[in-house]
Amino acid sequence: MILAYAVAVFLPITYAWIFLIVGLVLYAARAIIEIVLLKRGEEIASSGNGEACLESKVAETSTGSGAGSSGGPSARPSTETSTSGIESGGTQLGTGHGTESVAVPVNQSTGKPICSIPALTSINLAPLAIPLLVFAIAVFISGIFNGGIKEGFSSMSTLRTFLVYFVAYHAFRTSPQLISKTVVVLLSFGAIAGIWGSIQQIFHYHPFDYPWLQASGFMGMPMAYAGQMAVTACLSLALVFTGGFKSVFKNAPLFYMIAACNLAGVFFASERSAWLGMLVATLVIAWMVSLKTFMRGFLVLILAGAIAWFTVPVVQTRIVPIINNPKADVGVQARFVIWEKSIEVWKQHPVVGVGARNFPKFDIPEAIVPGKSTMLVHAHSNIFQILTTMGVIGLLAFVYLELSSLFVAFKNWRSPLNDAFYSAVALGIFGGVVSLMVAGFFEYNFGTGHVRLLHWFVLAMLMSHVSLRPAKALEPPGGK
Repeated sequence: MILAYAVAVFLPITYAWIFLIVGLVLYAARAIIEIVLLKRGEEIASSGNGEACLESKVAETSTGSGAGSSGGPSARPSTETSTSGIESGGTQLGTGHGTESVAVPVNQSTGKPICSIPALTSINLAPLAIPLLVFAIAVFISGIFNGGIKEGFSSMSTLRTFLVYFVAYHAFRTSPQLISKTVVVLLSFGAIAGIWGSIQQIFHYHPFDYPWLQASGFMGMPMAYAGQMAVTACLSLALVFTGGFKSVFKNAPLFYMIAACNLAGVFFASERSAWLGMLVATLVIAWMVSLKTFMRGFLVLILAGAIAWFTVPVVQTRIVPIINNPKADVGVQARFVIWEKSIEVWKQHPVVGVGARNFPKFDIPEAIVPGKSTMLVHAHSNIFQILTTMGVIGLLAFVYLELSSLFVAFKNWRSPLNDAFYSAVALGIFGGVVSLMVAGFFEYNFGTGHVRLLHWFVLAMLMSHVSLRPAKALEPPGGK
């Protein structure tokens, strides 16, 4: 199911939702079964014929105090780590990207196992669960102040795409080998999407949707396509820069082609905000690997940019108007107008905004795509959108969520428990967050369904309870 979703997420959004709904049903069914088994175990224990609960096959990870996790003593796993695989009643979890000691929670006073429901425990242990909860509370409060309790609950529907994070996290945590398989599928199909997008832009071939100047992939929307390809491109770059791909992709030339196709997707999407985001993310990823890699990456970017300037027409088409007269550029002009209007609305509701579902509709002709829209219904910026709809409390919750994502990704990248492949994946996820954050200053990619469904699916690969390796320059996993 996870691997099928990794393909469907690049297609029109209906396909991703079909697999997500099926995943939610299976997840709920598993939780119900675990609750029934837990209840039966307690009944047996109460009759004096057995232990207090059945030992869970899915044990809590225990390698430290992970960011964003919570819970009392009954939910907190052991903090001991071991390479032997057996310690404090724990059993080794073979993750394929490091060794973690895991243990069934034990009551300290009785010494007996504490009953737990693994499907629900996963939610508790998900490293971004608390930041997401804080953001959800901000959405709810904003809704209440702009329509009462009913609007508060209705506003929560805007968060439905985040469900993929919890379903995927549970799957990756209980079956860690899925991570490498999922990365292979994501990058392989991302390469196919990159090739298709390149054909669309170079030959102006859009047989199934609006004849965009940009590539739109299989989903028909350039901005959504650019956001998705930025996520997979960052994963590809991190694996290339660190050499972490070698343990999973045995054929190096083939992987380099896959990485190039994912990068081509971002390039031919021809979204200037995505270009800027990818530029910054590339330099950040390279810098985090080593200074030498940063210098090489910087030189390659200059060379690639010069070649593209003279050989790919869309580059000058998109860049020259900004250089000559930024205010005359349609895209820039529309953003200045919508940002000014957004600020005016925010000033009337500075603390809680107008509600997550209530962004005003603006008639801005230069921002309208014929046949696609009649009114502009978003602020073309994550910052202005959230500030307008959720006020200061929403913006603070959003910043907390974004910084938490970076922190958890960084911890996974620097964890001594992870092998080169998984550390590179964590670095790529870090880069993906950076790319979307930078692009998000000029686009509302945080609210784009396609981008959320892929971005938070990938974020679910980050595990909780990892400790930072001792800071030692910027040495990548496995040494220089």
